[in-house]
Amino acid sequence: MPEFKVTFNRNVKLGTDRYRKGESATVPEDVCNALMESGVIDSDFEQIAAKRQKVKNKEG
Repeated sequence: MPEFKVTFNRNVKLGTDRYRKGESATVPEDVCNALMESGVIDSDFEQIAAKRQKVKNKEG
């Protein structure tokens, strides 16, 4: 699921975290959509490129 960097346009409590007006956070797409609908983020959010790392399986 893509993630987005959003900037809040008012004070917000998101889960257990609190953000002040002007602060930014990285949120998943579904949370970004909910924040857009509620009008608490600026419209100039940006998608964060997914960074995948390969994990080598060590046996023994």
